Amino acid sequence: MEKLLWETKFNTKFDDEFDFLETILKSYGIEDIKTFLNPQRSKVINNPFLFKNMREAVQLLHDNLEKNIVIKVDCD
Repeated sequence: MEKLLWETKFNTKFDDEFDFLETILKSYGIEDIKTFLNPQRSKVINNPFLFKNMREAVQLLHDNLEKNIVIKVDCD
């Protein structure tokens, strides 16, 4: 068997989908999972420019695209 190039954070077997999701969200420090997954409409940020440094991020993106710099998008 080949050695993996990464380590897993959990060596856990999950009974159902919610157990899996609960484990991941708790690992990110989210305790109130139901509220996190079902936020009040008034508390949702619906304008991305309300995030800190968004204008600078957009400008940086535009500048790098003009210079043909490769941009990697990485998320989890």
